[in-house]
Amino acid sequence: MRQRAAILCTNEGYTLLIEVPPDIKHSINSRCHGIDLNGVFVSHTHYAHVGGLPEFRYWGRRPGHARGKLDLIAPETIQEVLGEEEMTRLQCEIFMSLRWQPTQPLLLNDLQLVPLPVDHGGEPTYGALLLSGGKKAVYTSDTSNRLSDRVLALMRDADVLVVNCPTFQPPKDDHITVVEAVELKREVNAARLILTHISHYNKPHDDLVAYARRFPGVVVAYDGLEVEV
Repeated sequence: MRQRAAILCTNEGYTLLIEVPPDIKHSINSRCHGIDLNGVFVSHTHYAHVGGLPEFRYWGRRPGHARGKLDLIAPETIQEVLGEEEMTRLQCEIFMSLRWQPTQPLLLNDLQLVPLPVDHGGEPTYGALLLSGGKKAVYTSDTSNRLSDRVLALMRDADVLVVNCPTFQPPKDDHITVVEAVELKREVNAARLILTHISHYNKPHDDLVAYARRFPGVVVAYDGLEVEV
């Protein structure tokens, strides 16, 4: 069974975990044992994206052994979901919440993160633009196909575009579909497209892989996929 989607982004100066699903402990221990996280980005507060945050309290201070707290970049609504008491404990023991603004670069050592406001049915949700060493990666998170001109401009010419698409084709009001993601790749001139967050309402994995092969630079994510940008 496929696990919930998360991304571990690493460069020479910073390691960022994007999304913290409830099975994150198993995902990292089974594939990335011994990593040393520096920060966590949560796109929005639906359970599949934030449910694993309390694991950090029982898992140990962090998966690796570096000193200091982890940076936390997350919407303010996270406290409403986890509860004030739980969030206070996490901030006291594990995390340091960073201040940030949508579309404004946040410098994390030599990694730049730009939160991208997207439309996910009224839930405050943010994709992520990542810049490092002249390379550009974009993660859309959960979003409808209604993206602002500003966000589309920031996505343009990405080396890698990662899109959450639980279903294959429209209509789907609160998520981009696979068909729309392929069109988005063309629209923003992305070099590569990775389809992830695939649900059981999508095509079976092998059928989806066969479909993706029809388009240059399009791949379907799987557990443990590694991509060099």
